[in-house]
Amino acid sequence: MSQFARDKELSEAYLDILNGYTKCFYGNKKVYIRHFGVFDQALVDENYQEVFDYARGQGLPTEEDRLRVLDEDGFWTKGDERKIEFKKAEIKEQEIRLSKTIIKKQKEKILKNLSGLRDEIREIELKRVELLHDTCESFANGKSMNYMIWLSFYKDKKLKKRAWLKEEFDELSKAELNELVGAYNGAIGSLSDSRLKKISVMSSFTNYFYLASDNVSEFFGKKILDLTFYQTILASYGKLFKNIQENNSDIPDSVMGDPDAMIDFAKSKSESGSSKAIDTEGGYSRVGATKEDMIDAGVSSSSAKDLHDIAKDKGGNLGWEDFATMR
Repeated sequence: MSQFARDKELSEAYLDILNGYTKCFYGNKKVYIRHFGVFDQALVDENYQEVFDYARGQGLPTEEDRLRVLDEDGFWTKGDERKIEFKKAEIKEQEIRLSKTIIKKQKEKILKNLSGLRDEIREIELKRVELLHDTCESFANGKSMNYMIWLSFYKDKKLKKRAWLKEEFDELSKAELNELVGAYNGAIGSLSDSRLKKISVMSSFTNYFYLASDNVSEFFGKKILDLTFYQTILASYGKLFKNIQENNSDIPDSVMGDPDAMIDFAKSKSESGSSKAIDTEGGYSRVGATKEDMIDAGVSSSSAKDLHDIAKDKGGNLGWEDFATMR
């Protein structure tokens, strides 16, 4: 891909973040995918609890109930549960090592190990999911994901008219919903974490963000709680890279503009004791790994997950199996 094409993609993604939506086509119809914020997530959480309580009232077992029976029968034991926790702990350890490593060959080795561990845990968790079908949690997850995607799509860029009435959406076939999920994946994939970091060092962002004196509310023209999750993450990255630049007057030209290289440079300087770039008081002691690690004071995305987060957890895309329990 040419530099021009890459810049164009970044500019388009940046505009989507500012607008709070991403355009896409479903069939031959243009639709708008609303980026979630804290109030949207609250609606999804509320829907999940309502569906969970309904399922419980209908006599569906909880995961805890099902796990107890599976353990007694030897199909899925407490040892299998611990195996997942051990693998997650290994992944966390490798991620910490990666965050402290600046040597390319060592990074490649750690990344290879991480890939293998993630494949292993994905296989183990897939078996767990298959065994835990028809529980209150699986039923509520399917229904809330269905509700989530319905909340995401609009007919107009002002995000006032939903693409479907709820009754119409509930009548979509599996094939139609699968196509809709594909459209969502294709559109929202432009807002990857890597791309957000690159946008946060673009002059078209920094020139205005710095003029706003890091006032996120003023920059986006919104109250803090009305920001989308993508806007909070972009602002947090903006603060992070501004912090790095302000505390390092000797950043090489070859590093400026490359967010990962800037983080590596700041880590190297910090570990040698010659820089304050990674400010542990300001929340930057571990940079770049998760939303929680990135969010600075006054800007928080909580622990909420939107469809993009779920897609990342599954390797980048959602499929029909993620919605299989919704009806």
